[in-house]
Amino acid sequence: DRSEFAKAILRIEKKLREIEALEQQQAEGKALAPLQLEKISKKDDLKAEVEENKVKEEEYQIELAKQKEIEEAKKREEEVAALKQQMQASQEMQSQMNRKGKGKGK
Repeated sequence: DRSEFAKAILRIEKKLREIEALEQQQAEGKALAPLQLEKISKKDDLKAEVEENKVKEEEYQIELAKQKEIEEAKKREEEVAALKQQMQASQEMQSQMNRKGKGKGK
């Protein structure tokens, strides 16, 4: 499941590949239409946009990892609490059995 930043990066990189193809055509001497030239003129802005989205994606992934770590820590805490509760119940049961056993021996 990709984030909005990862999706934006893919969309922009696709535009940059298209621009590279247009630049190749231009280098080969092909005359480009005004809209194609306009597209080429946006190359630097698109590159900056990719970098900006890469930073945002990295921040997003870090935040996701932090959230996952917090959730895992909470789960471990719950497991420890459950084990402590089981141990306490077991100790109480053992204590009761010991008291009953001592009562029979008198």
